[in-house]
Amino acid sequence: MLGRTSLAGDSYIQAAFPDGSTLADPTKVTRELLEKAGCTTLHSDLRAVLYVEDDELDVMLMRRAWQKVGLRNPLHVVMDGYEAQSYLSGTAYYANRAVHPMPSLVLLDLKLPGFTGLDLLKWIRGHSTLHALRVILFSSSSLSNDRQRAEGLGANAYWIKPLDPRELEEMVLSLKQLWL
Repeated sequence: MLGRTSLAGDSYIQAAFPDGSTLADPTKVTRELLEKAGCTTLHSDLRAVLYVEDDELDVMLMRRAWQKVGLRNPLHVVMDGYEAQSYLSGTAYYANRAVHPMPSLVLLDLKLPGFTGLDLLKWIRGHSTLHALRVILFSSSSLSNDRQRAEGLGANAYWIKPLDPRELEEMVLSLKQLWL
């Protein structure tokens, strides 16, 4: 049996073996090991979404909206552009694709510390294996200049973060219907 569990807000795969033992070390989980354990369904069978967001409250609100809408696609969260680069490159902590699958969609905050959302978008579009990855800029900025810069760098969409949690649920429902 395979489940997703959480530790300090990060979700990771946990495998339960027929003898009742478990393996939750993300560095040791492989698809082959899970298949040997009799796991028939992997969360990675659903298209994953990478949410790049530095505000923990925004992450919590997104996770809540994800649940309320009943979205089963895995939502992987990284807190800055550099961490997103590592995730997308599959390096360091993110090397294990059974645990950290390549996303089919990136929800990208515009105003990240250091390596900004626009910097990351430019890097994605310039990367030979990632250039076709779908990216939605998800920002609190309604400035037309920010939107134009994002579109100029190849963002697939630019969505403004709503203040009302119900509106966020509606946006996540739209995400489910249109993008996943």
